[in-house]
Amino acid sequence: MSWQASAWAKTQKTGSPSRKAVLLCLAEATDQWGYAWAGGALIAEEAELSLRQVREIVKDLSKGGHITIFQGRRRDGVRHNLYRLNFKPKPKDKIPEDHPSLSGRYKHCQRRSNKGPDGGVKVGHLGTARSLSP
Repeated sequence: MSWQASAWAKTQKTGSPSRKAVLLCLAEATDQWGYAWAGGALIAEEAELSLRQVREIVKDLSKGGHITIFQGRRRDGVRHNLYRLNFKPKPKDKIPEDHPSLSGRYKHCQRRSNKGPDGGVKVGHLGTARSLSP
């Protein structure tokens, strides 16, 4: 847990108590470099929210610039997220070369605003844009 992340999260204006609770849960799971591996189920349990609410709130926090989402896969192929709280940590040591965020297993997920041929767009999980047209 990073006390710097927790202190930063407490000062953020998120717009709702639920968003603040999720941000604080992520901050509690953050390492000294600002990365968190908290799973949605754990966050939902700690924040007393549903998993669906947590997923929506994580998207909102990403849109609001509070967190950055990185998508990765475990060795067994299961997808999961790595979160980066957008504050400037002041760790005593440099981030180690074997830190999972540097492993190349994660890619930055950005929301796209691509329009389909009919102008309809559906934004899927983690911001993957998919057209609604056939």
